[in-house]
Amino acid sequence: MGSDLPDGLLERYRRASVPTVWSALDELHGYHQSFMQGVNSQTPGETLAARARTLRFIPPRPDIFDETPAGEDAPEAKAMARCGPGDALVCDVAGSRYSSSGGEMKLLQLKMNGAEGIVTDGAIRDLVGVRKLGFKIFAAGGTVAAGKAPFMFSYEENVVIQCGGIAVRPGDLIVGNDDGVVCVPSQWAEEVIDWVEEHDYFEDVIREMVLRDNVRPTTYYNAAMFEKLKAEREEGSRE
Repeated sequence: MGSDLPDGLLERYRRASVPTVWSALDELHGYHQSFMQGVNSQTPGETLAARARTLRFIPPRPDIFDETPAGEDAPEAKAMARCGPGDALVCDVAGSRYSSSGGEMKLLQLKMNGAEGIVTDGAIRDLVGVRKLGFKIFAAGGTVAAGKAPFMFSYEENVVIQCGGIAVRPGDLIVGNDDGVVCVPSQWAEEVIDWVEEHDYFEDVIREMVLRDNVRPTTYYNAAMFEKLKAEREEGSRE
């Protein structure tokens, strides 16, 4: 997994286009299953770029529930304790969209630790109150359910999980905005943002050309033009 991703890299992702991040993963590694399905921004207009700290929920079963630590030793408490600035709690609730991943009082720990936010394919209890905590929230929606009744409970933390149908490893980079959420495997994070920044730069240039010449976007927005602009930029850097 390597060391934690540096804060400077996270800052670069906060300025990036999330759909372009998906395109970079597909273009560079053929990895297209990086987009979380059913996980939407509950804090519109906010961009999240954070290291993943993972938590897995399972359906309630009395014997397993009784064996699982509670209180400060509970998996959810330990997972949130790992979250600090630049981190997000990422929850695997098996797509149980009305199961609570936490409410205002429990998630207050994330606020106190300065975490960037929470990402879950489940729901948030007290969503109105949690929004007031001031961090980014990406979830299936809200719920009135609490604890294990009647849906899921936290079982283990700091493990490989799924969220929204994709694999997430602790330390991966999670980036999201109103377009959705993408997970970038940590070992590819720097390569991906280099590609994204270059692509976004060329798109800006092409947009200006289209508006300047009042032509159809496809006149310039094509692979040949991207290659031409890339060659010109590389030539300019050598001079």
